Amino acid sequence: MYFAGQTRVSGIAEKISRDRYRTIRNNWKLVDDDKIPDAEKKDKFWKVKPMTNMILNCCLLNPKNKNVSIDEQMTRYQIKPNPCGMKIFVVAAPDGLSLNFFFYQGRGDPFVEEDHLQSLGVGGTAVVKLTWNLPTEVSIYMDRFFTSMHLLDLLHSEA
Repeated sequence: MYFAGQTRVSGIAEKISRDRYRTIRNNWKLVDDDKIPDAEKKDKFWKVKPMTNMILNCCLLNPKNKNVSIDEQMTRYQIKPNPCGMKIFVVAAPDGLSLNFFFYQGRGDPFVEEDHLQSLGVGGTAVVKLTWNLPTEVSIYMDRFFTSMHLLDLLHSEA
């Protein structure tokens, strides 16, 4: 994406060649594969978890706003089996500052399988997971994908 015509990022494309960038990207290791237990490897994003956890921890420290928005973000990803992208659920302040996020692993994602949240579906469960650290008096804006009467009752009872 950094080198493509429509999505070119000149700050990167002018400093490093595409081939050099790909060589670094393909050989960059965040974790030692042999030191990761098999149970953790069930997470599709286990290889980048240390980096995403650092970013997430910084997002969790951002100041909370009275109004937040919850939505999904598709991140372009061109390696099969999903040529369309990776879905990231995000809660953000009105200025776009991320306050919390997580990568959705698709069908069978463990976060949807939690017994007490199964009736909420993917969208409702994402709202619960994203809002755990927000003050109770916050106003949450979301589209119909996330909304259900069960979720609204749950959020109202916790307020």
